[in-house]
Amino acid sequence: MLNRTTLPIRRFSALLLALMLVPATASGAGIELQEQDSAAMGRVLAVRAWLQNPSTVFYNPAGLAYLESLSFALGDTMVFPSFNYEDPAAVNPKGSNVNTLVPPPHAYLTYAREFDFGRIGVGVGYNYPFGLTLDWGDDFSGRHLVTKSALSIPELTVGLGYAPIPEVAIGAAFVASPAHVYLKRYMGKEFGLIADDGSPIEDATVEMSGGGWGFGFNAGVQARPVPWLYIGAVYRSAIHLGLDGNAHFNIDGLSDRSAFPDQKVETAFELPHIVALGIGARFGSFYTEIDVDYTFWSVFEDIPLTFPEDQTGALSQSIPEQWKDGFTFRLGNEYAVTDQFKVRLGVGYDQTPAVDDYLTPMLPDSDRAFVMGGAGYTFDFGLSVDAAYGFTYFLPREVSGHACTTSDPQCVDSDGNLIPYAEDGSANWVGNRFPAIYNNNAQLVSLTLGMTL
Repeated sequence: MLNRTTLPIRRFSALLLALMLVPATASGAGIELQEQDSAAMGRVLAVRAWLQNPSTVFYNPAGLAYLESLSFALGDTMVFPSFNYEDPAAVNPKGSNVNTLVPPPHAYLTYAREFDFGRIGVGVGYNYPFGLTLDWGDDFSGRHLVTKSALSIPELTVGLGYAPIPEVAIGAAFVASPAHVYLKRYMGKEFGLIADDGSPIEDATVEMSGGGWGFGFNAGVQARPVPWLYIGAVYRSAIHLGLDGNAHFNIDGLSDRSAFPDQKVETAFELPHIVALGIGARFGSFYTEIDVDYTFWSVFEDIPLTFPEDQTGALSQSIPEQWKDGFTFRLGNEYAVTDQFKVRLGVGYDQTPAVDDYLTPMLPDSDRAFVMGGAGYTFDFGLSVDAAYGFTYFLPREVSGHACTTSDPQCVDSDGNLIPYAEDGSANWVGNRFPAIYNNNAQLVSLTLGMTL
């Protein structure tokens, strides 16, 4: 049986566990944000089979072999997320996130040339393909779940592409990911915190920040069996990220904080394997491509939490997530108005990996449809300017749940008595712990400057 000391510790550990990973995104299922170049974004990222651009080191390193001379690109994709919810039972008021501009930059440098034994291209890239910021504000009714979260997972990529013959190229890239997370959350009435004067504490907060490194690789192939047909395939390996952080509690009015000590915490999670296939066709000045991605989000089964300095033995545990694998479908198009001026347009659809029971405002994800378009101009002296705009519409999603009653078979013992508390000390519950209807969208604006020497 849980005693009065163990109960708040277990609640604390479950809370901090959920805080250790709070991913959020605007486009791309789960925590993925692949809009890392304006030309690629204008084609809705349907670029696995063909992309005459330095960012191919990120999208498909095989394409490095088909580039020309020395090229570099620098740009930024500004993300404007809008997340909104309402309680279907009208218990909690409607709410929306505090509008936060998230500007993940991207930069690439490549060099390619032809040798007697074929074409070789090399490149490096730096971008932010995972993570985003979400701020619900301190008056958010779900502030006991999350108030503010910021997950940043940039990637440093070093790639090589080789085309032994003009019709086929292969490539590979090494990836290093330094991750950082910051989170803030309120501790509500359910913690039962009592101030020294006997009054309940309802405005205590916990903040956590931490970071760590992960490493992986990408591999790709591109083929051009006939002049008008383009085929590409890419594999992105999973990346294991271990995060070390520190948790700090702000509990005004309580002098004895022995159950809530500031201390180190550790966790780990996997960025998923991704397999992608693209097929494109060129008809004169018009190019079209269909891409299908399959992301193995099921590697994200739970979040382990370890307290290396814990003296109670009650803190370390894990929280389930049970994400599921999913497809992404894209159709991208590009039309060369002239040799220097190109326009682009594409549409796509993503499947969410998040399941109903564990969906929270920390990542209010859903299936989404998106449309993107843009244009690019290349000057005679080699400078290119590309711009793109994208709109992502999250399909409305409703999740339901309620406190356990005797009519719920999983909530009663063999004698039919209600089991009021779970083992972690939280109230026993059926379904989602934050019933809500989510209506979300995101806008993206991207600009990339490039130069070929």
